[in-house]
Amino acid sequence: MPKRAAALWRAVFFFILWLILTGGNEETLIIGALLSALLAIAFFKTPASSLRLGALFYFVFWFFAQSFLSGLDVARRALLPALPLDPGTVLYECDPLSPVATRLFAALVSLMPGTLSMHLEGTRLQIHLLDRQSNALEDLDRLKEKVAGLFK
Repeated sequence: MPKRAAALWRAVFFFILWLILTGGNEETLIIGALLSALLAIAFFKTPASSLRLGALFYFVFWFFAQSFLSGLDVARRALLPALPLDPGTVLYECDPLSPVATRLFAALVSLMPGTLSMHLEGTRLQIHLLDRQSNALEDLDRLKEKVAGLFK
């Protein structure tokens, strides 16, 4: 199967998974389509045999749980302005992730509340954090471990 067709099928797979997880909620279709495209692109150069599908299903549920919890923290900070914020950027080392896993990691960082991928150069990712004093770096370490676990 040509690479582009394989990437398209992966995007369709991720989008169907998104629809299942959101119950087909019309308000999230655009986000789901963008996420599906990002994931398909991230896996574009990855042989299908290197992706662990069992780990992918576990990862999706873990990622949404983490995003929900992080979203609650961001909402709490928005509603309670007295909570401290320390916005700024950090340079995060993505090594020892493969190039494909690094691109996926960079895409997923921007989907987690309170973080934004800014620039990827080699294995170094510049990330904007809503609060540099929070446990965001530990969350990024866990995300990196989970992304690494997606590949054989």
